[in-house]
Amino acid sequence: MVAAFVVRTINPFEKGHDVLFFIEYKPEWSFFELIPFVILGFLGGAFGYFFIKLNIKWCKFRKNKNIGKYPITEVILVTFLTASLGYLNEYTRMPMPELIRHLIGKCSIADDSIFVYLYFYLP
Repeated sequence: MVAAFVVRTINPFEKGHDVLFFIEYKPEWSFFELIPFVILGFLGGAFGYFFIKLNIKWCKFRKNKNIGKYPITEVILVTFLTASLGYLNEYTRMPMPELIRHLIGKCSIADDSIFVYLYFYLP
């Protein structure tokens, strides 16, 4: 409560809101809009399950093979692979405030995003 009082008092964002990105939606939620969130929850749980299983298999593989004898090489390879794959995604190269603005902003046909194309142009 003290933190909320201090934020309201000093008004760091100079917009009259307590948060940097204030969202105000006029329309009410519809029931069918919750279906994608249920699917995301199911897929997230399944992904977590398979990730844990794959991690256990990878640890057993490392223990029995030569890669376990060179941990620094393994870390360098995993870092290079992660950086290479992350660079290909335009959203991981974007500054965080711009990414949040894209996520919470209203879409228009003029936006140049694959998600806008999927939303406006696919039947």
